[in-house]
Amino acid sequence: MVVIVQKMQDVVERFAADHYEELEKAAAELDRLESRADDTKESILGPAGCGDPVPPGSSRSGAPGGSMDGIANLATGAVDRISMRKFTLPQA
Repeated sequence: MVVIVQKMQDVVERFAADHYEELEKAAAELDRLESRADDTKESILGPAGCGDPVPPGSSRSGAPGGSMDGIANLATGAVDRISMRKFTLPQA
């Protein structure tokens, strides 16, 4: 999860610098990392621990890795959206 969030920072820095080709490569790498994290989570928790999202307060909400997986998923989603928006930011 830490590596995924660090890769997200790389994406944001490339976005701010208008380096879109590098941004797309970093976004693709982040997607691969997140998929590997999901595979690792499934190998630890089994298929039952990796199903549909569970509402807060349910029996699985405290499962190890659940909140870390959520952070990784949010980071990946944010990067996907960043990579779709190519425009030049005004100079400060």
